Amino acid sequence: MNIKIFTIVFAFLFIANLFAQKESDSLKIQRLEKIYRNLEYNTTAFNDLKNKWYVTDPIYVREIYNRFIVNNGLLINGRKPTREELLKMTQDIYAGDVFIELRKRYYDDEIDRLRFFKETKVAAIDSTKEPEIKREYFFDPINDYVFIKDILGDTIYNDLKEQFYAYTDLTKEPYGNKQAYNFDLYLNLFSPKVQFWSITTSDKNKYLVSFFSKWGNDYILFPGWYYPDIFPGVEVSYIDHLKNNEPYLSYSVEIGFGIPVKQTMLEFNKDVYGPRIFHSGSNIYFNVFGNPFRLFTHKLDNLELTFTGMFSITTYKSSNFHLNYKSQFYANRDFVSFIARYNDILEIMNLGWFYASVGLTSYDIYHYLLDPNVSNLQQVNPSPAGNFEHMFSVDFGLSEYTGLLIHDIETQFSYNITKGYGYAGVKAHFLLSNVIGLDFKFFTSFGISQAKMPFFRRDTYIIFSPIIKINY
Repeated sequence: MNIKIFTIVFAFLFIANLFAQKESDSLKIQRLEKIYRNLEYNTTAFNDLKNKWYVTDPIYVREIYNRFIVNNGLLINGRKPTREELLKMTQDIYAGDVFIELRKRYYDDEIDRLRFFKETKVAAIDSTKEPEIKREYFFDPINDYVFIKDILGDTIYNDLKEQFYAYTDLTKEPYGNKQAYNFDLYLNLFSPKVQFWSITTSDKNKYLVSFFSKWGNDYILFPGWYYPDIFPGVEVSYIDHLKNNEPYLSYSVEIGFGIPVKQTMLEFNKDVYGPRIFHSGSNIYFNVFGNPFRLFTHKLDNLELTFTGMFSITTYKSSNFHLNYKSQFYANRDFVSFIARYNDILEIMNLGWFYASVGLTSYDIYHYLLDPNVSNLQQVNPSPAGNFEHMFSVDFGLSEYTGLLIHDIETQFSYNITKGYGYAGVKAHFLLSNVIGLDFKFFTSFGISQAKMPFFRRDTYIIFSPIIKINY
């Protein structure tokens, strides 16, 4: 009996000693942590003055995230995340929607805090106001620069401290290039652009200002050098966020004016009227691009809308053409085009992302008689229904914005609802190493006999232009 009592008492004392030892170890850990924290001068009162910055490059974010995962360096409410939680959060890393917030210590350049977060747009209660940006933090903040440095290694840690980091060869692609936003020179006969100024107004948003020029209109089937106007102007673009090399352009506005250009392939003939279409007065060009639906739902993030137009504000006199004989020509004085395009519908192997678009364009065609002895141009056989015609278009294609060969290959079908004829075409845009390439377009008519084809139209249109790009 005494042996049993002794055994019970001994077991009780042993268990009590274990608990006491465990409690003692816990107190020791807390005390050591307190001592460790007190080694650093407390600057909590200066948190609002500490320099903060953000890492938005998705490849760089992925590399940093992976190093913390490998070293079990992430916590959620003080505990290690489960496998299911990590898999769920990693999906946002794959999508490129996760960013890193960094903060320096007040009295030196060491990193005081590192946090992973993502942003979502939440519709405001008042529908007239813009959606609010809600920031969601993924894990507990990491407030120990020694621990951060140990996880990341000296190279990445020092790059973060100096805010000197960029796209590196960490992606799965064997070749990668990244669009830069300091300067961009894009030389193309039909759509040159010089981006000369940019500014970042918040963590990720950018505004870009460029000079541009447009020559030709595919949606009224006067591509490239078949159109008598070149529209130079200024473009202002707003980028919501940068994601790999894809053009996540939220909004852009272009304003320009028309300059007459001689159509070298359609020379004036004194004896026979050729299929000529000429500039007939001063005009204004505009183009508005954006996706207003993304303000309400992320399901329509890939839907882009384009509204383009040109309208004439003056009409030339006969003396503006410097001809001393009678002649006839055609003129497009106004057009308006609305295009809806849905991007990234489906990735087809390694060929690119499939996209599709539909559009409706209305444009006018005037037939003029030019008589040097009469001051004003005279319309030939004006139609009682007016001069406007309407063109319906359907496009689909494949685009790829990364890799050694950037390309956009598109098929376009356009049908003139008013006159009953149409065109089918192929448009191809290639850019090698984001530096040099080719722009090519081919259209051929269908649905109407040659005898009924409008006099100013051609059966076939072919244009091409070399491309040179300088981007940094």
